[in-house]
Amino acid sequence: MNRIGKLQVAVMASISCAVTVMTVSAATLGYDGLSLTVDGTRTFLISGEFHYFRVPKDEWRRRLRLLKDVGGNCVATYIPWCIHEPEEGKILFGDRPERDLGEFLRVVKEEGLMAIVRPGPYQYSELVYAGLPRWLVEGHPEIAFKKKDGTPLASGAVEYNHPVFLEKARRYFKAVAGVLRPHLSVNGGPVVLVQLDNELTGIHVWSDAPKTRPYLEDAADYLVTLRRWLAEDGIPGPYCHNAGCAAMAAYYEPCVRKLGTDGFLLGYDHYYSLNQFTESPTSDYFFRAIYACDMMRSYGYPPVGFEIQCGTIGDFAPILKEDLLACHMANLAAGLKGINYYVFTGGPNFPSTGSMADVYDYSAPVHADGTLNSTYESLKTFGAFVKSHPELLDATRASSVQIGIEWPNAADCAPTDKKFQDKGMFYSLMQTPYHPQYVLLDRGFDRTKPLVLVGVTSMSAETQRKIADFVLAGGKLLVAPDFPRIDHDGKPCTILANAVGVPESVPDEVDVLRHPVCVADGVRVYGLKPKVRFDSLPPDARATLLSEDGTSVYGCRWKCGEGLVSQFGATWVALFFQQAEMAGRLVAELDAKPVAESSNKNVFVTAYRLKDGKTGVFAVNLHSSPQDTVVSLPSGATHTFCLKAMEVGYALL
Repeated sequence: MNRIGKLQVAVMASISCAVTVMTVSAATLGYDGLSLTVDGTRTFLISGEFHYFRVPKDEWRRRLRLLKDVGGNCVATYIPWCIHEPEEGKILFGDRPERDLGEFLRVVKEEGLMAIVRPGPYQYSELVYAGLPRWLVEGHPEIAFKKKDGTPLASGAVEYNHPVFLEKARRYFKAVAGVLRPHLSVNGGPVVLVQLDNELTGIHVWSDAPKTRPYLEDAADYLVTLRRWLAEDGIPGPYCHNAGCAAMAAYYEPCVRKLGTDGFLLGYDHYYSLNQFTESPTSDYFFRAIYACDMMRSYGYPPVGFEIQCGTIGDFAPILKEDLLACHMANLAAGLKGINYYVFTGGPNFPSTGSMADVYDYSAPVHADGTLNSTYESLKTFGAFVKSHPELLDATRASSVQIGIEWPNAADCAPTDKKFQDKGMFYSLMQTPYHPQYVLLDRGFDRTKPLVLVGVTSMSAETQRKIADFVLAGGKLLVAPDFPRIDHDGKPCTILANAVGVPESVPDEVDVLRHPVCVADGVRVYGLKPKVRFDSLPPDARATLLSEDGTSVYGCRWKCGEGLVSQFGATWVALFFQQAEMAGRLVAELDAKPVAESSNKNVFVTAYRLKDGKTGVFAVNLHSSPQDTVVSLPSGATHTFCLKAMEVGYALL
């Protein structure tokens, strides 16, 4: 890729810019709600997944230097249980070069890099049994995670808190801790983060295990146990964990509640191509990145991608340098403050440990044989960009409205219309100047911005009361299509509806083939699915959504206390720009403040308010053809982006 928007020349020429991507050793890694810090200085983490057990020892130093050459300041690695304990009770470190974790970490320190270590117990990483030893899985069938009929869920899926599993894992963790202690940053070494397990719940959820609140609470207890073991063995943290994919970010609320934000950092994983039928990042990929970043912000963490795609398992579809740069820039536009490339480089698997190949190349930027992939240049461009734009480190994405969710809904533990939430309301608002932000209502919300509840059928009594108080005190609320009527246990709960005085309504599933058009604030709009009809409106209410003939009312707006409430009794999936314009009008009438507008609604933009009063604007073109757009700010400032296919531009306005 030759440029990023119109700023490539500026990026590549900014050699005198303040350095925020730095090489360090014996560093202290910290963080707040904005970004990561190294020794107190805000720093963008650029890490590369580098498996010492796959890369020949005589290649370690050269490939670490290749990582530094693309702006890397950190290296991440699994410590696979299956490789270090191939036979029960026979734990091996250093018996052969590719099992010498201590030596690898010594070289990492000499090269001035930080290290993130990931001892599991799970690794995944295309290893047999997801990195668990054969003797454990095959010799102890009692630890298998069972389906309702009593049969094992999936190969390698275990009950996290099964006493036999914990007994075996405890012994392994103690051995790992003995190797790690001298290499911790507090002891002058490079290790700044220790990961607890890997992609918690993934092996179960991806095998269709039911997600329930008790299950997620138990999984969180398992991470608490792992943290306790490490602390007992002299590994004081900080610790981290990675949500298995962007959509799973909300599953980890129990982990955050039990582990906190002091000494524990949650991040997310995000891939756009893991099979031969998906080739490049899409707008949906970008929006899922925003979702993950917003969830991390809601928890109180800076958004960090602990696994952001840098290659792929198979030989096709190919990972192309333009697509990969667009992927990384899209995550940055979503709010990313640190990245771990998965994987930076690969190599041969230990015999009988690989589940996909003998040689784990992964189409990585540095191939398994040490040669460079064309994607290596993408990493150079990305590293140069973040180095030249330190203003983004302490900036957060600007938003006009909040889309509020509770974690049981977000984690699929309670009913909600997530398709309408994400692909209806959120998509549509992103095509307007009124940019949305996801917030976990369990953790509070900004009372100065309108709050939007989308597709929520259940809500706790406590949260319903908080929202009611917000409205009565002057807050603005949009509900679509209906108010929650039950709590998360399925019991009737209408605290919010009663408090704001919802007009009398009835469910009404309209046949959209016979009645495809509705009238929203006087404008004919296609693609809406009315769900709620109001039989009558109080005198102070105003109809906002009508049937085409004007005889049925599906939406209305009314005052409540000092606040304002709007109920839009229909759903949609984003298809037409008129839907977006309608969504914009709905929130504008609730006093939403515009952020930034793209003249080309197929080019999505995000805006960042900076300390110096300027605004940093990203324009995201994840299409296969060039796109132009003019971005306008409320201040009157504008910028024209001429974007290539698969290009993300940035400008300071």
